[in-house]
Amino acid sequence: MMALWEKVNPRRKLSESKLRRWITNLGLIFFNTIIVRVTVGAMVFTVAIFARENGWGLFNYIETSPWFAVAVS
Repeated sequence: MMALWEKVNPRRKLSESKLRRWITNLGLIFFNTIIVRVTVGAMVFTVAIFARENGWGLFNYIETSPWFAVAVS
């Protein structure tokens, strides 16, 4: 969508080739996606461990089977 808009209505003259700019942009997208997935995943895991150690959460208050807790979670 943005590539089409850029072709139809350019805002300024290009200072470097589109191919180089698009490769750079896609590389940044890929790199940022990996960083976000790793950091958010680690943060969620850390918060889950912290909650378990402090007895927080619904399954610490009700008696259920571990399989049910995993399936519902």
